Amino acid sequence: MLNVNSYRVYLEKLVSENSSNIFVNGGIEYASVFISLLLSKANNSVNMFCEGLNPQMMGREEVFNAFQNSINSGVRFRILMEKKDYMGGEPFTFASKHENVEIRCARAEDLEMIDKVLGPGRCNFSVCDNKMVRLEVKPEEYKAVGSFNKPDW
Repeated sequence: MLNVNSYRVYLEKLVSENSSNIFVNGGIEYASVFISLLLSKANNSVNMFCEGLNPQMMGREEVFNAFQNSINSGVRFRILMEKKDYMGGEPFTFASKHENVEIRCARAEDLEMIDKVLGPGRCNFSVCDNKMVRLEVKPEEYKAVGSFNKPDW
């Protein structure tokens, strides 16, 4: 497995090549690199389904800076949260003050649809600019699969 710095260089190369390669990550440090790159490369929109803007991830300096910069640059965010647990955290508080950010808690029918499409069990996902994707299949381990350019999966 690549160290975190080598992983960052690898992902930045994929971005610069507009690659549709599919890659994986595991662990909070690797997920932080991946998420911060997704957020910093988004130009128009970020759509996410997450546990709830957990400060353990979204509050990490690298991720939070990319999150703030993306929101401040006018990127449209639509965030569907599974839980209300982190509504008092800094990422939620920051995001909720901006008109280009829509945040809502998932309804039972939202969760049913996600389970129907992605299978039962908890997952998180992000889609940026309708082409960059991160599907976190084991949230407790930050294990995810993703691509920066319309993966064919």
